Amino acid sequence: MPNVDFYTVRDNGLTIPDIQFTFNSNGASTLNAQTVTVTGIVTASTKIGDLGYLYLQDETATAWAGIWCVGIGLNSYYRDEEVTITGTVEEYYGMTRLNVISSNKTGNKSIITPTIIDPSDSASYANFGWEPFESMFVRFEDPQAGKLYVSQTNLGFGDYAVSNSANAPVYNSARVLAGRQATTAYSSLNVQLVTDTSYANLDGEMNYTPIVVNDTMSFDAIEGVLYYGFSNFRLLPRNNMDFINPSVTLDSISVASSPIGLDEWASSNLKVYPNPAQNWVQLESAGEGIWTISTILGETVAQSSTAGSLRLETADWSVGTYVARFSSAKGAGTVVLMIQH
Repeated sequence: MPNVDFYTVRDNGLTIPDIQFTFNSNGASTLNAQTVTVTGIVTASTKIGDLGYLYLQDETATAWAGIWCVGIGLNSYYRDEEVTITGTVEEYYGMTRLNVISSNKTGNKSIITPTIIDPSDSASYANFGWEPFESMFVRFEDPQAGKLYVSQTNLGFGDYAVSNSANAPVYNSARVLAGRQATTAYSSLNVQLVTDTSYANLDGEMNYTPIVVNDTMSFDAIEGVLYYGFSNFRLLPRNNMDFINPSVTLDSISVASSPIGLDEWASSNLKVYPNPAQNWVQLESAGEGIWTISTILGETVAQSSTAGSLRLETADWSVGTYVARFSSAKGAGTVVLMIQH
């Protein structure tokens, strides 16, 4: 690719994708060494039972949306909280991160849906193909709804790999790392599945009894944060609960939830009725903005601008739970909407 100069103009401040998006072949941010302020939703935290590191994700972007945060004052944040961070952009062995100077909660709360990645698709991650998903909350899953298997039991330095076949070669598998927290490894100590029992007290002390992976193990999916280092992307599960329907019994782990009610801004500025709705729903807001209605899997079913009052026909919508997200220059909020016919 030829050398490219570009810039982005916004009327509402910098976003995480502005930091992460790059044409650089090594994935380095164009804002490296700059002090920036961005807002995102916590997908991993330092709370007991969680990954042990803070990650934020832009709520509206589908790529270039995650950022790793290090520095001071990060222990008070819970998953799903919206946080505004000011910090310096750094490149750490190929991983873009923010060294935090100051931070605060906005009082809002939202749930990030994981981005689906096929771990067997070697073409997709070749030549930094997974760079847009760095630091994002992702889900390794077979697109044909098959099982995932441990295909490589020990790739060194704590890495193992999974694919849609236990016999898949490493180039058709995706790496997973757990059980190590050191100067070159930033994975969870709340994941039992590791490559060696020595990690029980090596590179950090694991909080649960280690279980060595083998190629008979299977899962419906595995979730976590996508990390890059030493020329490879790898998934960092946050704890045992990120292994979906594992064939091996894992200890149950809970993570403290935010004391913030589901979107305090929304409770003061938004109304959605009737809820549950049948054939129509009325969306009221304290001013103009944009409503986006999505399924709990993140599929957008409706999006419309409003001056303050909006009615949507819902007769053709499937029964279930939806997320109604309102955004404006004055604020943003989320309301859970139920459809019943």
